[in-house]
Amino acid sequence: MKPEDVRPGMQLYVPTKLYIDRGEDDVQGGLATVERVEDNECKYEVNRWFVKMRGLPNLSNLTMLLEDQEKLAVQYAGKIAKHDPDYRSF
Repeated sequence: MKPEDVRPGMQLYVPTKLYIDRGEDDVQGGLATVERVEDNECKYEVNRWFVKMRGLPNLSNLTMLLEDQEKLAVQYAGKIAKHDPDYRSF
């Protein structure tokens, strides 16, 4: 599948993302639904396509996600991705 073939409503696997400096953006990996696709028309193809997934806080690099779908499908095997923030409790 090519980035230009991805449409809102499609489902893709996303990896777990953990941030030390901004834990409010943490995500548990799994299957997520595409909310929108952005074409930044960048001269570097790998940085051209980004995707916003429903319920997740950040954009993801669509080209890289598509390259990893087989591996992510095995790793997350039907799990649903979810926003999993960790906030300071003090």
